[in-house]
Amino acid sequence: QDAKIEEGSSVWYGAVVAGSVSLAPGASVLEHAAVEGANNKPTVIGAGTTISPRSKVGPGVTVGNNCVIGAGAVVESGVTVADGAVVSQGSHVASGTKIGSRELWAGNPAVLVRSLEASELSVFAERAQETSRLALLHQAEANKDMFQLFAERRVFEDRTEWAEDVLEDRPQWDTYVNIEMAPDLNPERRGLLYDKQP
Repeated sequence: QDAKIEEGSSVWYGAVVAGSVSLAPGASVLEHAAVEGANNKPTVIGAGTTISPRSKVGPGVTVGNNCVIGAGAVVESGVTVADGAVVSQGSHVASGTKIGSRELWAGNPAVLVRSLEASELSVFAERAQETSRLALLHQAEANKDMFQLFAERRVFEDRTEWAEDVLEDRPQWDTYVNIEMAPDLNPERRGLLYDKQP
């Protein structure tokens, strides 16, 4: 059975999602991670969950919502990870282990370390949202054709020339010109000049 990758989830460079795997919206499989499923052992990755770089998740694993599988961690087959749990980087979770909600596990073999605070869970959720946002931006850039890229390059060059003209006779501290291609991505930044004409 093919993998099911829901809208809003992402699979990054060098990552492998193979077999019967389901990625819920907002789930991310980061660089060089591997998630494997089998017809008789499907693997489910919940919404907002991050599978960190170079980690491995075996067949028959169920990972809940808003979890983090740390970088380089190995989660063997048949493991269940409840919502909001974290497997620390480099840890090895033995087959059949059940990890409770909002628990931090670490070590080889991985064991329960402590319960996670609400503030920690909030940070993990923010990071997952940021990863999803970056995935959408990257997808938009990757979908551009050659003509659009050349057109944007020309606009960038025009803005660069204008910025040099504006700053030529001014002290460095007097004016700051931001010539990013997409200023709308940073609406919270104030005091920057974007689309002014000379």
